[in-house]
Amino acid sequence: MNNENVRRATLAIALLTILSMTLKGQGLATPGGRTITIHESGSRCLPYAIERIADITGVPINYEGVPIENPADMEDLANTIIRNGSAAVIHRPIARGGVLNVTVYLSGVDAGADALSAVQAVLDAYRRAQLPGDYAVEQKGGRIYVFPTQTLSANGIERDVMPVMSTPITFPVADREVVDTLQLIADSISKKAGVRVILAGQPFSNDPRVTLGADAQPAREVLARLFEQYGELPYYALYNPEARVYYLNFIPVRTSQPRPPVQAPAQPRSSTQASANPWFSKKPTS
Repeated sequence: MNNENVRRATLAIALLTILSMTLKGQGLATPGGRTITIHESGSRCLPYAIERIADITGVPINYEGVPIENPADMEDLANTIIRNGSAAVIHRPIARGGVLNVTVYLSGVDAGADALSAVQAVLDAYRRAQLPGDYAVEQKGGRIYVFPTQTLSANGIERDVMPVMSTPITFPVADREVVDTLQLIADSISKKAGVRVILAGQPFSNDPRVTLGADAQPAREVLARLFEQYGELPYYALYNPEARVYYLNFIPVRTSQPRPPVQAPAQPRSSTQASANPWFSKKPTS
């Protein structure tokens, strides 16, 4: 091969390498790889975006919302209701919403790594949109956790947040129905963290039992031990700034089914029994 042919071959290889890297950056290179766009809006844009990532990747992602304290991080939601034959407008504060529009590349090689990368991209977009509070993401024990790190306090000062799902809880080992165990976990968090956590539903259509206890362990780790026996079922702890409570939901990863509407219970349930709730898919789906 003469020098001119060598030069041409070298140039062709270089161009192909650059093209391959460009295509990979666009999500078009690796076999099984693809580019996805996540677009969510409104007050719950972040948990919806995270749930969307879970549905696309098949990776369970646990989420805890930031506690909203400052009026600047809230907006008014007006609902018209009919009362005694007359229309009445009810106002309630909700978290200030926005729009998240993120394009990410999924390699298709490592679902966990893809999900983690996508969540990080969504959180970056959340910060750029200057939406309430701040979050971190962590991968531990094969699970992904998204949790709040800062919020704007009522007096206008940014303060660090202790995630309620990291609250250490203690209760004796015993054989209980799973729903009673979940209620016990929610009540234990409430007592220790000083903020009410309401169980938003029963994640099983039947009444399985579990033998479980906790000794000053973070609540999220206690839940992980529980669901090791029944398959991964991520939690979504959603904060209600009006009632100043967390609603603890367990939402299965849905790869093909539409997402149910998310809304707070009309009335808090008692601390002794959980019941069905629109936030909640009662039976996990595969």
